[in-house]
Amino acid sequence: MKLDYRDYRSEIVEKFFIPLIVTEREEPIEADLSQKEKDILKDALENRDEIEEKLADFRQEVNEVFVWGHIFNILHSLYFYLLNDGQDPKTVEEACQLILKLSQEEVEETMRTMLASENEGHREKDLSLMELLENTGKKPADKWYWSLAIRNPLETVERSVHLLDKMLPIYQPYFEQARAEREEFAQEFDIEKLYRDSKQLSMTGLDTLGVETAQFFVLSPWNYWFAYYGNEEFDYMKVALLASCRIDQIMLSNDELDLDDLTTALKVISDSTRYQVLVELTKPHAKSKDIAERLAITGAAVSFHTQKLINGDLLLFNTKDSDVKYSVNRDLLQQVIDKLKEDFDL
Repeated sequence: MKLDYRDYRSEIVEKFFIPLIVTEREEPIEADLSQKEKDILKDALENRDEIEEKLADFRQEVNEVFVWGHIFNILHSLYFYLLNDGQDPKTVEEACQLILKLSQEEVEETMRTMLASENEGHREKDLSLMELLENTGKKPADKWYWSLAIRNPLETVERSVHLLDKMLPIYQPYFEQARAEREEFAQEFDIEKLYRDSKQLSMTGLDTLGVETAQFFVLSPWNYWFAYYGNEEFDYMKVALLASCRIDQIMLSNDELDLDDLTTALKVISDSTRYQVLVELTKPHAKSKDIAERLAITGAAVSFHTQKLINGDLLLFNTKDSDVKYSVNRDLLQQVIDKLKEDFDL
């Protein structure tokens, strides 16, 4: 699969992620990082802390204004809509102006797509946006802000753009600081090599994505993600890849089990409910809503535990079997078992 990288597109996508830095969360963003990952990201984490401190005064407004899908917020989703429609703004300011010109119908359709990403991918045209929202596993506070956004879609977009505009000047120096690293990574990154060398990606396959070329967005190192955007309704933006410029270092650092990896894995599955979620998610046709009912927990709790398992490398996306969305990281579990046997002569 070929990657279509444009630096100005990556810049727009990254700057739309600025609100995530100050969004309220239950624990520090780096809580699931291993010590090896923290070492790789040491300077990046320091930068992120500085950025968060400088943006702290915007936290409450960010929580109230921005609505998020599984990974991306409303501005990302509308930007992807523009790209698919053949519009290709060269700056974040131009992208925002085009976004503000979109109709209420276009914004509502984008919201439907965002909610579908957290509703087993079902768009269900016969359901209202409010009904789709209720079917997600979002926390009550998030559902409340989403409900306000659904009632006032154009106002939500206007407020999001206005708030981002106030935060951009604070973020810009940090963005420029990482420009050279991002561009070097974009030029040298070999996605096929990463899939070939990383055990974390052993259950996935590039060929199953069904595209010859994917849009490629590269982010500064403090945005340490590796994720896909997929929209079957789109043609040009059917598949896009999002990657931190140190993601290859992070993924390949975890292939050899050490004491830190061992204790992290054991910590992640030490929670009894999380362990049950892990078992349920790896079954064919697993659905978050059904798992929540079986385990007598909320949908938000299933989402929380799922993310913990993914962050801890115990849960992998499975694109080889259409009936199974996730697979357990067998290599990691086997390494843990072997380590325990060796240390305790079992």
